[in-house]
Amino acid sequence: PGSYGHEEQDARNYAAWGIDYLKYDACGEKEKHSDKELFAKMSTALKATGRPILFNLCIFYSKDTHTWGAALGNAWRTGEDIVQFIEKNPKVSWQNWNKTLHTQVLGKEAYAGPGHWNDPDNLIVGYARNNEQSIEEQKAQFSFWALLAAPLFLGNDVRNMSPAIKTILSNKEVIAVNQDSLGKQGTRLKQEKDYELWAKELSGNAKAVVIFNTTDSSITVPVTRALTGATAKDAVVRDLWQHRRLKIGKKSMNVQLQPHAVVMYKVYVP
Repeated sequence: PGSYGHEEQDARNYAAWGIDYLKYDACGEKEKHSDKELFAKMSTALKATGRPILFNLCIFYSKDTHTWGAALGNAWRTGEDIVQFIEKNPKVSWQNWNKTLHTQVLGKEAYAGPGHWNDPDNLIVGYARNNEQSIEEQKAQFSFWALLAAPLFLGNDVRNMSPAIKTILSNKEVIAVNQDSLGKQGTRLKQEKDYELWAKELSGNAKAVVIFNTTDSSITVPVTRALTGATAKDAVVRDLWQHRRLKIGKKSMNVQLQPHAVVMYKVYVP
């Protein structure tokens, strides 16, 4: 409502103020103008300013923004709010992001790439209110959002972070997966009874792999080189949370996973 009918004026002001990023929420159709038309008006207005402003299209209830968003902006919401009805102080758990995670693998991967990204909503790592997530569950969300090549919007108070939360959000190796120049979005490859296998293609013929415990109990996963995709004899498997190379031989290596936890590997040939 604030920008409707004033798109050019607002875009010029944003550019004059040095704004670099605009999240634009159409909030529904206006006077028979569709959401797509409303976003197109602001997109045109922003481009006319001559200032490069990252434009995020937000229609959290939309089922198809990803099919046309790249022509108008740089990122678009691909799901509902992770934390809904925040004014009511809801419980915040791993289920918030897990529900959104599983809406990202329904063909939306094909629409993401350099300069245009699916946005599954913000991180709730270190979320300040009613946060019932374990540290492992918060590491899991950060791993998945990196694998999805999603914008890493922090949802916490960066002025007040515990050492554990700061360690998660500043993991350079995981962030590098998110920022990989190939710009591929990861996807789920396998869904077993108690775990899932996800992977993301990286530049340099490398890949990132996530193994996710989907149960409420600790489990043991027998990890083999075949499971990680390390099929080449000289392929290296590096644990991105332990920051070390793994020694996986011909036999499997048992990996312990806490409830809703992940391991994240980078597989590459030196």
